[in-house]
Amino acid sequence: MNNDLQKYESWRAITESDFVTMFIKTWFAFVATLRELYPDIQVFDVTGKPRGDRPFTNEYKQSHLNYISKNIDIKEFTNLLYDLYLPSRINVAKVFPQYFFTSFYRMNEEFHYVYDSIEYSDSSKTSIKDRIHIDMIVVDRYEIHGVIQINGKYNKKTYFEQLKFKINVKSHIDVVDCSRNENIVESEYLKFLYSSICNDLDKQIDIKCKSILASSKQTEQIKTLVSTKLHFCANLIRKNFSINFDMPLLHPDKSENEYRLIVQRPFNLFSEFLIAEKSSTQMDYCYKCIRDDGAIWFIDFVVSLRNALFHEIIDPLNELWQKTFKAAYLLLKKILDLNINFLRLIKGCELKLKDYINAQIEKLELPNFSEGAHINTLNIARNSYSNGNIIVTGTCMTDNNVKYEFEALLYDNFNIKQFSTIQMTI
Repeated sequence: MNNDLQKYESWRAITESDFVTMFIKTWFAFVATLRELYPDIQVFDVTGKPRGDRPFTNEYKQSHLNYISKNIDIKEFTNLLYDLYLPSRINVAKVFPQYFFTSFYRMNEEFHYVYDSIEYSDSSKTSIKDRIHIDMIVVDRYEIHGVIQINGKYNKKTYFEQLKFKINVKSHIDVVDCSRNENIVESEYLKFLYSSICNDLDKQIDIKCKSILASSKQTEQIKTLVSTKLHFCANLIRKNFSINFDMPLLHPDKSENEYRLIVQRPFNLFSEFLIAEKSSTQMDYCYKCIRDDGAIWFIDFVVSLRNALFHEIIDPLNELWQKTFKAAYLLLKKILDLNINFLRLIKGCELKLKDYINAQIEKLELPNFSEGAHINTLNIARNSYSNGNIIVTGTCMTDNNVKYEFEALLYDNFNIKQFSTIQMTI
């Protein structure tokens, strides 16, 4: 009986392990389509060494993923992304914890939190009774620079205190123990990070308060007042960061750059959001986020997955890795199919462009061509997708061996929308 069960399990393992093979084959086919999409990108550097896949995937993210996001079945893509997400977080946390943050998060370099509260002594607003000012920004990717200013007048005595602080967020990211499952739950991970960052600020405020209380420059009442206000500022900052633990769209009055120091990809609390009850407005928000960043995150992650498979030690028969590779294969196959379809249309477009140019020459509407010239060959060197238009550039050659460069703007159906003036290549 046990031998039979082992045999059955081995059958299952063999069929499931094929997802790794299918992922590898699909990856190679995907890279092949990128080389067709961008034939002018050099495969080798000046020393003759291979440049790898990065130049192609980087160009793809910039110039082509808008087309993918627009044409893919967004509901199916979102569900497959969810299937990939949870097992991948567990796998990366256990096997590659040093890459956990960069695999699923990034720093928001546009983060900027400002709080300014002013109370005046009179209705004319000429004399400040009490003011609290906080300003925080991200500098040099992982570092927060901030300032807290407290000033005003108490019992006819003016006071002014300022705390300039710096927080190295990378040091807090590095102390998260990703091997503990509770720390990779999306909301818990964010709570740990933000709490650790706020604790860092609390320590700097405590040091400042001790300095203020030990000083003889102000009265005891003012020193106590200022210290209380500094701790009040710390609580304001902590409360502002706590917005990140709520589901999206619960704070429409606030800009995300005011409170989102750490950006989760493809969007905040992604998998927790998908299993929660949602309104149609929240689902629309979800699909918009997936269109904006879902495909880009997937390409970034799948490049890392490819590197892990080829260069690191992982167990391809592990159940969680199987789930990761299965979902990654299915997602990559969807994108590959769209790439292939796009390439077919582009190839058909070459003949369409030749006919278009020759027709324009006959009408004498292309002044750079001599009368009676005829295009023999045409090659598309680069294409991109932007704002619902396809942009193609390349070269063409007339029957008397004169070479020209061209740029064309195409509709979504690949019909010609606009054709730029052709200039002779010197």
